[in-house]
Amino acid sequence: MRTKFVNTYGLTSRDLFALIFSIIFHDVGNWLSRSEHQRKISQIFDLVFPPNDFHEVEGIRRIICDAGKAHCGEALDGSSHTLADVDQTGQLFSQEVKLKEIATILRFADELAEGPHRTSSFMHRLKKYTDASRIYHDYANSVSTYIDHGNNRIALTYTLNIRVTQKNKMYKSDEKKLIELLPYIYCRIDKLNGERRYAIYHSNIINKFNRTTVTFIFRKNHEDIEDLNGISKNIEINDLVIPGGRTGEFLNFHNEYKPEDLIEKIKQKIEGENGL
Repeated sequence: MRTKFVNTYGLTSRDLFALIFSIIFHDVGNWLSRSEHQRKISQIFDLVFPPNDFHEVEGIRRIICDAGKAHCGEALDGSSHTLADVDQTGQLFSQEVKLKEIATILRFADELAEGPHRTSSFMHRLKKYTDASRIYHDYANSVSTYIDHGNNRIALTYTLNIRVTQKNKMYKSDEKKLIELLPYIYCRIDKLNGERRYAIYHSNIINKFNRTTVTFIFRKNHEDIEDLNGISKNIEINDLVIPGGRTGEFLNFHNEYKPEDLIEKIKQKIEGENGL
């Protein structure tokens, strides 16, 4: 009798097989073009594994294409809610696989895959990156991403070195770099935290990560700058809601329910129907 393997997170060996293939193939469409690369996976897959090349090739093809299409880009409705287009389960080797879980893990992992390994210090020193792409490499060079299972968090650490002159003046080029880089960092923090909140809604595995922490380390000529006045180095963004605390958030997201406007619409509807 065949024993069914299930790991600590509830994934079977079949789920893991599908996840690994999805990871390997999710970006291969870039070989054809960056634009809509998530929808070009099948073309590369068919070159690697021609039809009928091995048993159930169509099953794994369908799974990695469905999961891959959801890791970025737009959903069928034009929004970024790509996981809405993914079925809860799929089929591989005549057995069920957790397709939505696989697609969610893939999408979230793709967001977390940032750090110095995405760039090259050699290319930086030689100034070989174009002006258009430089900020992405500066970002990758500054961030460290830690998936902290023990503390149920995603931990981001940004290390920003500032070169100063002998008169303790910041170099103009470094000032210009910070002016451009800091807003981009803030944008990426928001994006990652949004992806975390999006993922925990769809995944029973990722839902343990209930917070994002951010640590900023500023350095002057590679020595830590201590006690920046009024600036917190450690920031936590969590999902804790204390009942009776903040109010009014509903209207921030649903302004159409503003009482006076809603009442006016109800009155117009009633008066219109009475006039019929």
